[in-house]
Amino acid sequence: MSEPAWVGPIELEVDAASDVLAADDDRWLDEVDRFHRELEDQLGRDTVRRETTPQPGMKGGLTSIIVSLGSAGAFTAAAAVFHDWLGRAGDRNITVRIGTQVVKVSGKNVRDDTLVESLRAAMQAGA
Repeated sequence: MSEPAWVGPIELEVDAASDVLAADDDRWLDEVDRFHRELEDQLGRDTVRRETTPQPGMKGGLTSIIVSLGSAGAFTAAAAVFHDWLGRAGDRNITVRIGTQVVKVSGKNVRDDTLVESLRAAMQAGA
């Protein structure tokens, strides 16, 4: 993966979803926990946090993972985690918000170059 022209520091809001499991299904919540831990392992605990928005009729609410990137290397590491996690199951999706820009990627069609280029374009447009 090539390094982006860096405009950081920048925050990514990441929402994970499944085409098969409900957002409040315990099995899905376990998968999102693993995703969060993988991001922490690669980027550091101080750069990854969760924010939960209460939803009527849903235990816990919708959880977004917030990733604070301070360098091009951190961007590349985050993109690698996104790619690996999505690639494990075709029913996984992530929506990444960078400022006002939104990138949606599915496990069915994730490719390194497409993911990195989409995130890079959104990052530069959202800066």
